[in-house]
Amino acid sequence: MQKIDKIAIAAVGLILALGIVLSLTGDDPGKKYTREIEEYAETISDTMGDQSRLRAGDPVAFGEELEALFDLGSGESFPEWAFHRRPTHYSVEKFIPKTPPVHENGGICKVEVLREAPQRLYHRITGVGASCNEVVEIGRQVVEVAPMGAYGPGDWVEVATIPFSGNGESFTLELDTGLEPGIAYVYRFSSSATSISELTFNDGAEQTLESPMDGTILYPLNEAWECRRAIPTGPGGPGTAAITRHRWDWDKGRVIRDPQPNAVEGNQDGKVFADAPYWVEQIRGDKNPVEVRLRGPERGQRMTLQQGVEPQPLAPKPWEATDGPCFGTAGGEEESGDATSTAGGGGTPDPVVVDDDDDDDDSGGGGLFGDD
Repeated sequence: MQKIDKIAIAAVGLILALGIVLSLTGDDPGKKYTREIEEYAETISDTMGDQSRLRAGDPVAFGEELEALFDLGSGESFPEWAFHRRPTHYSVEKFIPKTPPVHENGGICKVEVLREAPQRLYHRITGVGASCNEVVEIGRQVVEVAPMGAYGPGDWVEVATIPFSGNGESFTLELDTGLEPGIAYVYRFSSSATSISELTFNDGAEQTLESPMDGTILYPLNEAWECRRAIPTGPGGPGTAAITRHRWDWDKGRVIRDPQPNAVEGNQDGKVFADAPYWVEQIRGDKNPVEVRLRGPERGQRMTLQQGVEPQPLAPKPWEATDGPCFGTAGGEEESGDATSTAGGGGTPDPVVVDDDDDDDDSGGGGLFGDD
């Protein structure tokens, strides 16, 4: 019996010794969690101290670490009791800049007067479209024309709609309807835009810009008369006028001027020119310059030529812009866009050539005459 007791006592002692050894060498979960809590508490305490020294709005130094903890895909974790009974607030602010709308209008770059056989006369208008940034949508782009009067442009008439296909795209259109020979015209380009940003233009979410030409372009006559010399009507006779005719030759594609002026007398039955139904009615020397009044075939139809005044050109020079959006596109000569126009179409004719090989004398001329 005593032997059994000794064995039992020895077994119990061995178990106690083994338990003591395991407790000394193995991991204690309680100590591990306590250590983690102490570490997080120390981090929070240090962070709160840092925040108390920061100005309002300054970023927190450990923001990236906290973002990683709260990122669902980061894999980071921490015990839920790490913030037990410790009120915590975390705010992340990201500054996203707002882009203001930018809308720059296009313009008319060049207007040419062109003629094509058999008898087509038209304006060719070249320009560039509007430009904008990514928060702006371009609405309508239009080209308008108006006759130029003594006190400025008349009523504007829309002649073409330009589709928006990209910033500053060039366009070309032709206009041969709605224009009156002998009248100077002015063109303008307009574009409307809408801001899709939270920011707006100075005058609201929508904006319309207009860019008129800084000059005019003539829609020329096909024929013009010039008074080279004039002897006024007086007591001794009806007076005499020397009149020269300028004509556009459609077959030759150039201006032709009579080599010699046609001398006609006032109050005579003879026409100024055989194929033109006008007669000299009176030559007034009391006017400066001297005026030659012509009578037409219709009742009350009159025309006046002035000595020393050049007639309108039948082949006027092109109008070209000198500044603005056209520069960078070779004055509008790079043509890549299309236009929807109310005018007729056509090809590109040869350049206009003026034939002026007659012998000039020392007399002047004046006046206009058109025969369409």
